[in-house]
Amino acid sequence: MTTEPTVNILVVDDDQKTLLAMEALLAAPGRTVVTANSGHEALRYLLRQEFALILLDVRLPDIDGFEAAALIR
Repeated sequence: MTTEPTVNILVVDDDQKTLLAMEALLAAPGRTVVTANSGHEALRYLLRQEFALILLDVRLPDIDGFEAAALIR
């Protein structure tokens, strides 16, 4: 029996409605959608697992999306 590989997707936004909408839009077999409410929370997730795709809001309460993207690189 062959299992389909799982793709991890990280969505970072401080708006709960946006996180729920993106999670509903991206959810599919073979995908794991992880949501984070801040840049620091996103960075903590990145230390624990790899993501194929990161959707990052530019305006976040702790560090802005540009700074978070620079740290992720």
